[in-house]
Amino acid sequence: MGTLTIDVIQPEDGSNILTGLIILLQDTVDSGASVGFLPPLAQEEASSTGVRCYRMWLRARRYYWWRAMMSR
Repeated sequence: MGTLTIDVIQPEDGSNILTGLIILLQDTVDSGASVGFLPPLAQEEASSTGVRCYRMWLRARRYYWWRAMMSR
């Protein structure tokens, strides 16, 4: 059995991995997973969803950083 590695994604890594995450989302949907999309998932829809999720992640990360700074 293979080894599973979980890495923390930094904001500066987002543009480098976004394409891979979009391909993963398309493959997941096309394989029948119920994640809110119907197959086949078009490249445009997958890309806009991936970019939107990445931006939400950045906003959440900034918010939690701000909260941590304010609580000091």
